[in-house]
Amino acid sequence: MKSQDSSHLFLSLPAAIMPTGAFPFFTIRGGGVSTGGYESLNVGMHVGDDRVAVQENRERLQACLRPGAQVLCLINQVHGNKAVLADPSGPVLDADALVTDKKGVAIGVMTADCAPVLFYDPVGRVVGAAHAGWRGALNGIVESCIDLMETLGGDARRMTAIIGPTIRPPNYEVDEPFFNTFQEYARQEPGINVEKFFLSLANQGRFQFNLPQFISERLRKRGVPQEGIHDAGTCTFKNEKLFFSHRRSSVRGEGACGRQMGGIVLV
Repeated sequence: MKSQDSSHLFLSLPAAIMPTGAFPFFTIRGGGVSTGGYESLNVGMHVGDDRVAVQENRERLQACLRPGAQVLCLINQVHGNKAVLADPSGPVLDADALVTDKKGVAIGVMTADCAPVLFYDPVGRVVGAAHAGWRGALNGIVESCIDLMETLGGDARRMTAIIGPTIRPPNYEVDEPFFNTFQEYARQEPGINVEKFFLSLANQGRFQFNLPQFISERLRKRGVPQEGIHDAGTCTFKNEKLFFSHRRSSVRGEGACGRQMGGIVLV
């Protein structure tokens, strides 16, 4: 599938979760040309990095996706719940999920603590990529992505979903207003207990939030089978050598923070 060695650009995924007919990928920090807080494979053009360096990083990424992927399609992420069809020749749209049934069109989302969630239906031959931070996950971005995939012949009951590198406990500490936001959601969604996604801390009014577990629950409720839900199990905050982390950079008072990418392409 790839014309170059991608081992220095992509997170290694277990063979058991690698689908046949599609190539999912999650980039890591190594193998790029950016410097400073953006070292080295920053693919975010919007975070203050040198644009020439970011373009070189993206070209290196695309070279590792060829010949299976002829083009890489991205979006302008806004922490919402809108999914759109990939259109490489069209404008870059405001959205938080991309879907395509076109072979050779790689779709990707950028993250630095939020969860990239990749979807594949091997029968419908359709893929999706969603940017799922807590806001997007709470407001239905994974459901929107699945809904759009189903308009192209997909079916949630056949889908594989891979939750990529994201911030996780014990590094995702939140406050009481954050917890109350989820409590309000629970009041509108009978039958869901959001408290299981939070661990109360000794410091009153502070909690640990389990974002990937919450996403998994939303996937199951939408119809993705449990055996089809996979979690890369890696924490962006903890693994500084592998991933950018907005929270880690903020805690340290660092101004620069790059972005990694989660993506998928039909092959």
